[in-house]
Formats: sequence, structure tokens, C-alpha cells
Amino acid sequence: TPLHLAAARGDLATTLALITEGEPIDRRNGKGRTALYEAAKRGHHQVVAALLQQGADPNSRSKQGFSPLFAAAERGHAETITLLLVHGADLHARSASGDSALHRAVRQGHPAAARALLERGIAVNDKSHGQTPLEIALQGQNDEVIAVVRTYGGKEFSQAKAQRERGVALQKSGQLDRALMAYADALNLDPDFSEAYYSRGTALMEKREPDEALIAFQAAIRLDPNLFEAYRASSQVYQQRQQWDHALRLWDRFIAREPKHGRARLERAIVKRTKGDAKGFMADLQQACALGHRPAC
Repeated sequence: TPLHLAAARGDLATTLALITEGEPIDRRNGKGRTALYEAAKRGHHQVVAALLQQGADPNSRSKQGFSPLFAAAERGHAETITLLLVHGADLHARSASGDSALHRAVRQGHPAAARALLERGIAVNDKSHGQTPLEIALQGQNDEVIAVVRTYGGKEFSQAKAQRERGVALQKSGQLDRALMAYADALNLDPDFSEAYYSRGTALMEKREPDEALIAFQAAIRLDPNLFEAYRASSQVYQQRQQWDHALRLWDRFIAREPKHGRARLERAIVKRTKGDAKGFMADLQQACALGHRPAC
């Protein structure tokens, strides 16, 4: 819309004129983005301020699940970040992929943006895809970002990861009890280690302890709601118990977060077929194929 274009250009006068003429301030474009998102993405501070003062929603989400705060963080616009937070942007929001605004700023190598978020109290050690912000920064080898995150208490859990890897090796060699001890050591070092809970669950399944395994898989999902393998393992436990509705609710939850995940659609299709829902099975199978998951085609 004209308002989106004016905001993206940083054209304050035209932006205000269009709002005065009645242009809906939170109208979305084809990507689901508002004018505020477009201005925040480009760091047009005055336009962002004007839109917020006129009542723009600081927590509107694009089709990809990103708010204006994410857009500003990813591009490194520290001043815009602070302005959005002052006007009610949700500091603790997560994207559909599990990122916080801090993960985005760190991943793109923006120390000032990271500092702006940390000064306002964003969680410094929350994980995305199993990594803390400091671990992401270390991977990116950006010394300034590393220093900022460490200043605010950022942690990395290399010892916990090493213990989990040890457990995986022991499990592969059939030493299940020793593997479980290694996973316990990993979780003592990092109580929020979703992959260690998942691995613990797989070892318990091998020991034919499905109840305890399910508890471990559920802990993994709670800590990382995008951990596909933990959903798949939980679904298998429910299917063994013939608790089809439990398995379907589990996949509904995952697909709501990851609607373009073809393999998840196929897994849900399999549950529906086993339950006797032929129509639902075919619908999910076709969707999985359309999403590019070739085994469904």
C-alpha cells in the first residue's frame, strides 16, 4: 500500500499524511507485514516513532511470524529496538522457528542490537535449535557480540554436549545403563538440554520402559517445541498404546508451529490411516507430497 511504501522509504511527511487521510495503520501487505514492520526493518526511527504514537501495533506478526522487533534486531537497529520496547513490544516473543529477537541479533552479528535487548532484560541463555545466544556468537566468531553476551551472563554448554555425545556412543554400542548415566551427567550440567532428554528417552525405549521414555520425550518438547524427533518418538509410544487421539493432538500441535513440514504431515497421515481415517490420511498424504516430502508422493 502507499503507507507501506512511504514507511519503507522513511518518508515521514507522506506517512503522516496518509494516516490523516484514513489509511489503516496496521494494514498488512502480501507478506503480512505492517508499515511499522517495514520502517523498523530499515531503521527509520522517526517514522517508527510516528507510527507508534498514532497507535500502530508493535506486536503484529508477519506471515513468517516475525514482529517489528525481530525485523529491527536482525538488521541491527538498536535505537529502533529501544523505541519499540518502550511502546510495548514483547521482549520475550519467539518466532515460529524458536528464535528470540536476541538470537536474531546475535546470529547476524549486531552487538549494539544485542546490548539494547539485554539491557531491557531479554533472557540471555534461552535456546533456539539447541543453542544459546553465546553459542551462536561463538560459532559466528564475532568478538564484539561474544563480549556483549558474556557481559550479561551468557553461557555455553560444551561439557554437557560432550557428555551427551558420549552417551550416544555408549548407546550405539549397547551399553544402555552407562549411556543413561552419561545423559544424566549432561542434564546435571545443563538442565535445559532438550536433546539430552530426547536421547535419554530413546535409551529408555530400548530398555522397554516406555512410560519413563515418554516423560523424557515430553520434557524435550517442552524445552524445544520444534524438536521433531521428540514428537515422532512420543507419537510412536502413543501408537503402541493405541492412543491414536493423543498422537494426533501431538502432531496437530507441531504442524500448527511448522505448517510447511512435509515429514510431519506424513507422520500424521500414518496415524490417521492406522486409526481408520482414510479421508484424513489421503489429505495429509497429498499435503506432504505438495510440500516436497518425496516419500509421501
